[in-house]
Formats: sequence, C-alpha cells, structure tokens
Amino acid sequence: MPADQYGPRLTVQQARDQISKARHLGYRPSVRKKGVATRNLERVFSTIVTVDGPSTRDIAALLDLSAGTVSALVKDLEERQLVRISAGRAASQGRRPKPVVVDHRTRHTLGFEISADKVVGVVMNLAGQAVLHQVADLGPEARTDKEWVDEDKVVDTIRNLFNSLEARLLGRIRDQYPDALDQGPNPVVGIGVSLGGHINRHTGEVLFSPDLRWGATGNQKEEWGPSVHLRQRIRDVTGVDKSDIVVDNDANGRAAAYQLYGGGAYFNDAPFTVVLVTEKGIGATHFIDQEIYRGATGKSLELGNTLAKPDGYPCRCGDNGCLEAMSTRDAILAVAKAGSLEEARKLADEGNDQAIRAFTQAGTYLGTGLSVLVDLLDTSRVVLTGPAITRADGSSPVVFDKHYDRAMREALQEHVYGRGIDPGNVEVIEETGEWNGARGAACLVVHDMITGHLGL
Repeated sequence: MPADQYGPRLTVQQARDQISKARHLGYRPSVRKKGVATRNLERVFSTIVTVDGPSTRDIAALLDLSAGTVSALVKDLEERQLVRISAGRAASQGRRPKPVVVDHRTRHTLGFEISADKVVGVVMNLAGQAVLHQVADLGPEARTDKEWVDEDKVVDTIRNLFNSLEARLLGRIRDQYPDALDQGPNPVVGIGVSLGGHINRHTGEVLFSPDLRWGATGNQKEEWGPSVHLRQRIRDVTGVDKSDIVVDNDANGRAAAYQLYGGGAYFNDAPFTVVLVTEKGIGATHFIDQEIYRGATGKSLELGNTLAKPDGYPCRCGDNGCLEAMSTRDAILAVAKAGSLEEARKLADEGNDQAIRAFTQAGTYLGTGLSVLVDLLDTSRVVLTGPAITRADGSSPVVFDKHYDRAMREALQEHVYGRGIDPGNVEVIEETGEWNGARGAACLVVHDMITGHLGL
C-alpha cells in the first residue's frame, strides 16, 4: 500500500517550516536522540546522585556498562567538580573499593518558590541538602489595583534574595574551602523557580497562575494580569544565562525532589506519579523512564483542574466543580460548618457526623480522580505529598485526616479499571519545613542536568 494513501506527504520545505515553528515555540528535540556517550554520562551522574556511596563497580553493574566506561565517565564528572572519589567504604562488599559521591562542597543550585504572599529561597548542594534558606514577604503592596500580584515586585524580590543568598554562599565556601573559588567553576550551577499554574517549561513563560492571577483567559478578565515571561525577567536581574534557569510548576519541583533524593529512583524505570496536595490545590507529575513527562506546552498533569462536578464549588481558576475545588480545604469547611481545618479535624475526632461526612466526601472525590489517573497512565505507584499531609497521635501520615485518607483509598480501588493498582503502591509522605517547595525548585535544575535539558 503506498505510504501517501493516508494523506499527502510533507515537502522538504514544509518539514523545515514545522521544525522552525517548533524551535520558535521552545520545543526541544527528544533528549533520547543524543549520543550514547552523553546519555551514559547522565545515567552515571544520576546513579551517583540517587544511590548511597556506590563504587564504580556498583555503578557498572547497575547500568550494565563496562567498568572501564564507568571509570572514564566518573573521571569526566570529577574534572567538572560534580562528583569526587571519597575515602570511605563503598556500598558494595569484598575488597575496599572507594565510593563515588556527589561533590557537595562547592557546586550548588538556587531554588525559589513563589506564592501570593511571599518568595522562599534555598541554596541546595548537589547532595540534595538545603544549606541556606531565606524568606521574603511580598507584602500587601504587591497586589495591584486590579488584584493580581505585581510581577515587578516578584522579580525584584527574587533579585534581592538571589544577591543575598549568593553572597552568603560565597562566604560559606570561602570559610570551609578557601581555595575552591580560585580554581573551580561558578558555584551556582543554575536557578530553579516554581509556582502553581500552567508554565511553558520550554520558554519559561507563566501562561496561567491562579494564585498570582497572571494569564487572563476567558474566565478571567479585568481581575487578572497578562502572562509573564518569568525566565527572561530573572535572567535580566541575576545575570544567569537563560539556559541555566528552570521555571516550572510547583508539583514538578516537589516530584523532582522525591525522585532524586526521596526514594523515587527505581532502576526498573517503571512509570510512577507524584501528587502534590495543598490546603487549596492539587497538582500531579508523571515520570516515564525517570524523566518528567511533559506535553506540548510543558505541562505534566493538571489533575486538580479536571472536572469533578459540573455544578460544584467555584474554583480559583475561574471554573466550577474542579477536582481541587471539591476535595480540598474550602470544600471540607463548607460541609463541616467549621472555621478551620483544625476545628474540622477536632469535630471529626469527636465523632461529629457532619465533619466526618465533609472529610469523607472530599476524600472520595480525590480517590475517584486518582482512579482516572491510574486508568489513563497505568502508573506503577502513586505518591501523595505536600502541606496537606498530616499525622495524629504518632500514626502514619494521612491526607487531611484519617476519614479523608480512608475514603480516598476506597474510592481509588472501587473505581479503577481491572486490577488497577496495588494498595501498597499508594504512598503518603509527610514533608516538613516551609522551604520544601523552594528545595523542589532547586531539584529541578539537578533533574534537568541529569536528563540533558541543562548541560552537565
């Protein structure tokens, strides 16, 4: 059967036009098209980041590479001051091979998390440790007369935080490693920025952010500001090259932190999903072959803004009945008739039927939404994390409260197609500290180094 029976084939010029358009939109060729040597370098670096003290022999066995190849790649990473050979004992047994570890001494990433009222900044070393952090309130004056957050105020705040954190970092390195700055590369590897909303990962443009009210669409008119080319703005005030700046969704940042440093690195490359649950929002990130899945405009998953009930509660995005509107704080408080989540939890613990129903109903909505996610993606694991994770009386962590968590799990198993997902593969992970989101943003830089979007 002729190939062109299904439609006219492209001319060479049409093909060139499509490539040009893709480049204009910021799309990049698949990193899987890169050379074998580059891909192996990234795989070795990823293994050193995610495994505790492997030797070159361990790395070769894990990646099915020759010992000689791994040794050469480790030497390359050493010369770039990304890893070093430690004097300690490697994870493997037998002779005393030396472990290869991330060089956490001088190379760092900076992460910034933007919310409606503040910017949180973190300096993270390549071992995933947040060594410095700083918070800057935006203040009420950050809101414009139209009620969206002034982008100039946000950018100025990031500039001030960057200058302060960079100065503190340089002072810290001088005190601990006096000669490092004279002989090494720039200690700031890159900048990661995270916020809630639809961000074009390819171009660094914030297309839509309900918290900041950036990116007016058909549902928002005068109350919202325009989209913001945030990566370019940050480049202008920090001097860091745009290719070393990552602007992404906050759920993707939290997910990258889990994947790199929180137990998410599985060498079978099974797809898995991380769900971020806050008091008023839900985000999700899907990993395929250990890399964040992204669609045409850089999004991973917009689980929270899928429709759950057409005539449901108003959502901050301007629509009605979105999953996050039906399954987070405001929905719980509306049914529980409570003034805060703490009050609602107390009422539920005391056996108040209305409060129990509030948590159960909201949890059922999230569980049903997760069942759709599992059906569509056939994911191997679902990991829930974020500020909405809590625990009471020393129990295991749960989403919002025990009634919510139980209803969520039951709805997921009830509505999922076929065998669905093993209940043991639905994990809830507690996080502590207000700087976790900023650390996630910093982790995005490391993720992109590993996957080839930022050069090693």
